[in-house]
Amino acid sequence: MASMQQAIFTVLIIASGLYQDAEAVTHIVGGATGPGWTFQANDLTFYDTWASKESFNVGDVLVFNFNSTLHDVLEVSTDDLKTCTTPASPIQRNLTSNGSLTISTSGTHAYICGVPQHCTFGMKMTITTVGASTPNTNSTNPAGSKAAVGAIKSPFFTFNLLLGVMLTAIAVATV
Repeated sequence: MASMQQAIFTVLIIASGLYQDAEAVTHIVGGATGPGWTFQANDLTFYDTWASKESFNVGDVLVFNFNSTLHDVLEVSTDDLKTCTTPASPIQRNLTSNGSLTISTSGTHAYICGVPQHCTFGMKMTITTVGASTPNTNSTNPAGSKAAVGAIKSPFFTFNLLLGVMLTAIAVATV
């Protein structure tokens, strides 16, 4: 009986891990219909304004749409962002158009374009994340994004999976 309880506990732990993974959200930086990651001459706080309307969580993915011959994206310290300093070893770097960076820790994250002067022309953004990913109705999830694909990514599917595991555990325990 003890080994059955251990097996049920293991299945519940695995299922709860699926639930956390199922909630990751893909954010298109600047919005799905926005300008992408580029100069914002008329609004130097454009990306911070956009980010303030979003909710970011650990496990979420940021997609930066940009022309790779003109721009890049670096995750840097908040001090580097404040001074628009391009560090030799950024936290993360993406040199590919339509590239993505995954938020792997909670707290404040700072992003800049590493091309000289681009940060001072508004290509910078600060976001704050908390804990594991949770559903976000404000986020933009285009068709085909990681958050929109597959049954395993559905909170309804995950709820049913967990419910089924719990009911099975109860049935086995009462036999």
